[in-house]
Amino acid sequence: MYQLKQGIQSFTVVDGPFAGRTYAPGRTYAEIPPHEAGKFEKMIEPSSVRPAAKTAIPKALMVEALTESEVTK
Repeated sequence: MYQLKQGIQSFTVVDGPFAGRTYAPGRTYAEIPPHEAGKFEKMIEPSSVRPAAKTAIPKALMVEALTESEVTK
């Protein structure tokens, strides 16, 4: 993954296979035009992504679903 280096303004590629693509600061890109590689920095990617921890829902917040027979009583 790549992003524009600090101080580089957005630009649109005008020729080659990346023609028409616009690159802007603060965005992340998987592909960059090789002839513009000097304007980008490679981002450090984590070696592994851990799943989010499960959070317990307090019993006070749990709502029991009413069955049809309970509603009609």
